[in-house]
Amino acid sequence: MESCIKTKTASLLVVSILFFFQRTQAMENGGAVTSSLAGAGRASVDVVDGPSSNPASIAAMRGFFFSSSVSSYKEKADQQQDLQVQQLQINLIDATDDNWLPAAVKYSKKTSSIEKEISAQSQVELSLANRFAEKVYFGMGGYLQKTDIYESSNYSQTNLRLGGIYAISDNWGVGFVAENILTDTSKAPEQMRQLPLYALGSAMVFESIFRLRMDIENSNAANTYRVGLEHYLNSFLNLRMGAATSVELSKEEWGAGFGFHGPKFGVHYGYLSSKTPSQSVARHSVDLVIPF
Repeated sequence: MESCIKTKTASLLVVSILFFFQRTQAMENGGAVTSSLAGAGRASVDVVDGPSSNPASIAAMRGFFFSSSVSSYKEKADQQQDLQVQQLQINLIDATDDNWLPAAVKYSKKTSSIEKEISAQSQVELSLANRFAEKVYFGMGGYLQKTDIYESSNYSQTNLRLGGIYAISDNWGVGFVAENILTDTSKAPEQMRQLPLYALGSAMVFESIFRLRMDIENSNAANTYRVGLEHYLNSFLNLRMGAATSVELSKEEWGAGFGFHGPKFGVHYGYLSSKTPSQSVARHSVDLVIPF
């Protein structure tokens, strides 16, 4: 009887973890800035999430940057237990003037826990970018993802991301991104498979006071629409808000946050709420950016 109970508990944990990793493929890859804008930003230049949102944005940066991001939220795993999720991201970006091929390295790790049982998913990314014309930027990134499911199994997956940005004017740019373009040949369960995703985005600046981001994403025949707005109160402070919706996935997201840009460092906070018919998640994120 005790053996059956342990087996049933372990099976429940594995199912819960698989559900967690299926959800995090789409939602939990952004820092505070992207979260507060509900994921919008495929045509924008952002130090924390730029390499993952669109690797081409690295070529539009100037300088050397270190950034880190931490996130936390709870999710209902079953009717009795909550899944506690935490995420850490660390970025290094070299886009100095004497670097002919701007590059970024990113490490991220998500951990989920139910009581004392912990599972983890880590990812290492290398992104390269360059400017091919006065207003045209192109970039690519490769990533290795490893997943450790509690007392069950381990999986490794590799894939590729391509992106481009065209600056129509000083205040308007458009971008495209293709993610997970390689066929997933790993033995990972279907819930963890890296599905191809294609996205188009636009970013517009109005009078140096407002910046509007708009994206449309398509993955597995499901469209997701995202819009985010930033308001620059002054050269140091800005406010953010955003929303996203997907009819096919029956999902709605909205975010809000603020940021401080100092001469030596920047700090950002983001809140993201995600709702489906069966789940409701509130996520908090904090970013730290240090230019050199």
